[in-house]
Amino acid sequence: MVEPANILRKDIQAHFENDDVARLKVLCIDSQGKLNPDQYQLIAFRMPQADWLPVLRAAQNAHPADFWTNFTLGVQLQIASPFEAIGYYRAAILVHPESPNVYTNLGGAFNAAGMPTQAKGKCLKASELGANNGKARSNLSSILAIEAMQSPKPDYSNAIKMAQDAVDKNPDLADAHNNLAFALRREGNVDGAIQASRDALDRTPDPASKKARRVNLVINLPARADVNAAQNSAEDSEEALAELQHLEVFSTGSIQHDPHYLRARVYNLQDA
Repeated sequence: MVEPANILRKDIQAHFENDDVARLKVLCIDSQGKLNPDQYQLIAFRMPQADWLPVLRAAQNAHPADFWTNFTLGVQLQIASPFEAIGYYRAAILVHPESPNVYTNLGGAFNAAGMPTQAKGKCLKASELGANNGKARSNLSSILAIEAMQSPKPDYSNAIKMAQDAVDKNPDLADAHNNLAFALRREGNVDGAIQASRDALDRTPDPASKKARRVNLVINLPARADVNAAQNSAEDSEEALAELQHLEVFSTGSIQHDPHYLRARVYNLQDA
């Protein structure tokens, strides 16, 4: 008599060959722990990204101490549900307490959850453990910039240095360029911020993220026109309007991120 687990593996193989994603998803969720963690992840990544979470959650329920399952869940939830991601990263750290990548991501999750003190500690821990991919420095730059904003005498030099280090470590990391743009703009280096915003946009393949990058670029372009109106206003306004053609309504709770507000600001600059 064939063991149930063997039947399940044959069933999964058949649905893999037929590319029956819906059936694979049901098998994973109903498998009652009969799959190993690698099988769960293999099946999850065969599906559209929107269907990953139920399968990964089933894997975590079946194997709560598996490092990669917890780490992958943290990655998937870091933006949409940072508090939940923090829990999964902590579970991963219990398995591998010396992993710099987990501490890097945990710092990012704390930052996304609005807990900069904890975020800073985790990013520093990642650096101590040898994180060398630039991501820990990028996260730390964002935290340092926020700290500078809240200071009576803002100094963005440390945030800029950390972001530049991140760019040097990983030139393809869009977040590092974006954080560099933010710190430079806050310091008043608008030209540098514009270039960093462009670099971030060029390295962002995801359409939703591109919207946010375009907002940053459009915000910076009129700012340069404000500083050097006579020389740059017309050129910057044209470029800003071209970028605005790519934007739909993008709400972040701030009027400055509304394309209608941005477009009005650019037209005002053209009339100045």
